[in-house]
Amino acid sequence: MIGIYIGSIIFVIGSVMTLLINRNVNVLIDGDFWDMPIRIKIGILSIIFGVLLVCISTMYMLIADPIGFLSRIS
Repeated sequence: MIGIYIGSIIFVIGSVMTLLINRNVNVLIDGDFWDMPIRIKIGILSIIFGVLLVCISTMYMLIADPIGFLSRIS
């Protein structure tokens, strides 16, 4: 359950970084992802990592103890 909380926090931090901090950064149109500035890469990768961590934690909880997981939700 703690993985779901940590993944949600990482997702929110990445979203705030991407939307608010990286507003005025110029990015080349013809470049790929790895040509972007490091601030943008960190924001985007933290969003992806947060979503993956939530999905992995949910799947682990469903496989390990499905009744316990479903009883915590309701």
